[in-house]
Amino acid sequence: MFFGDPGQLVAQIIGMVVCFVYVFGISWVFFALYKRLFGLRVSAETELRGLDIPEMGSLGYNPDAEFYEPPIAVAPSMSGGGD
Repeated sequence: MFFGDPGQLVAQIIGMVVCFVYVFGISWVFFALYKRLFGLRVSAETELRGLDIPEMGSLGYNPDAEFYEPPIAVAPSMSGGGD
């Protein structure tokens, strides 16, 4: 690196940039298509209830434990009105 051909370092930097641009582009296209076809997020209600059962099919914690809190209900919309 210090006493070699600087052209090799430039070639490696170019290769790194090309690889990054290629992977970024392919990933962007893939996730854009996936988001359009299937969606990337769960619904707000499912997110608030927790993803243990929808994703894994069972609870990920012991409901009898002292720190257990039941899943919260979805709050009504807060758009509109005021204090």
